[in-house]
Amino acid sequence: MFGSACLDENPRNHRKWQVLITCERGSLTSVTKEHPSLSVNMTRKFGFICCLLFVVVGLTYVHYETATQWIIKDENQIVAYQTPRLFKFTNNETVKMKRIQEAELRQINAKRIMRDYCLTRKFPEKLGGLEFIFVDDKFKIMYCAIAKVGSSAFKTVLAELHNKTFPPGSPHVHTWNQWRRLNTYSEKEKEIRLQTYFKFVFVREPLRRLLSAFKDKFLKGDPQYGRRYRSEIIKLYRPNDFQPGGENWITFAEFVKYYSSERYRDPHWLQYEQICHPCLVNYDFIGRLETLEQDTALVLKSAGLDERITIPKINQQSDPEELLDYYSQVPPEYIIRIGEQYLNDFLMFGYEYLGPVKSLLNGTRPTNTANKTASPNELVD
Repeated sequence: MFGSACLDENPRNHRKWQVLITCERGSLTSVTKEHPSLSVNMTRKFGFICCLLFVVVGLTYVHYETATQWIIKDENQIVAYQTPRLFKFTNNETVKMKRIQEAELRQINAKRIMRDYCLTRKFPEKLGGLEFIFVDDKFKIMYCAIAKVGSSAFKTVLAELHNKTFPPGSPHVHTWNQWRRLNTYSEKEKEIRLQTYFKFVFVREPLRRLLSAFKDKFLKGDPQYGRRYRSEIIKLYRPNDFQPGGENWITFAEFVKYYSSERYRDPHWLQYEQICHPCLVNYDFIGRLETLEQDTALVLKSAGLDERITIPKINQQSDPEELLDYYSQVPPEYIIRIGEQYLNDFLMFGYEYLGPVKSLLNGTRPTNTANKTASPNELVD
């Protein structure tokens, strides 16, 4: 035991403060003679400081654990977000959250690409040709249905909102009387819906869509559908083979060659710009068939429909080898020409110009300077 004591040696301080500091058993004890409440106040202040420090440290930890961080490179080279570590999710929930975050990032880029494209173009002030935009007044949504981009499946799923079911592949889903097309409304009614409804569209890599249309309408399905087109093409390229009233089957190379110049196009292979008018209709969501699952989950969530309907099952795209096999039958000159016919589809939706078939061009260079556009997977500036 230590019995030393220390008194304030300054006489002026003896009147107010006489502090006796006693060191006993390793402890330091302070006692005030004239102001006994001093130790209470100091204890309160010390406690407040400790609590404040605890809160600051706790908030810092939470911020560190939950902070969203950029990931520039993953297995698919897609910019994404890191899933917060503080909250514990199941594997399925974590994967779903990551996919939605990736889809949100793609939306930012898709809209930026569309905005930049539209700023460099001139368009008619009056909006026309809106028969491909389907309107649901009950749920206040508008869907631009592009053929060969899963439109049948989307219409079937949206019909579930009205407790209507269609068997897979049913043609009646396109003519269901519940659908109203935007061109059937008055100008005032159109404007109200364009400004207040949730509007979305899904697109697909243009060359893959073109091949899908050919296979569906010229190789399988209803043989009567493409009879007129086949007859015109046969007469032009193989007049000696034309058979009046016959099937007049054509090759994919002939199909591409025929449509590599300006002419009327069936809606199944009509350009996106003429179907959905994306520079005149400000779409709230632009999805891709290539990222269908993630984009569908986000569009349903954004439209407030994720609790009502399920994600459709859609055959997303052609096999890469099959794609090259078909386009390898086409002379490079006509690959370039068909690409130029669909150039705006590449540009406005951020697809690489002639990307899937560049290996077939044998050093031939496209005549248009726009060979590459920003990809929606790239980081926003």
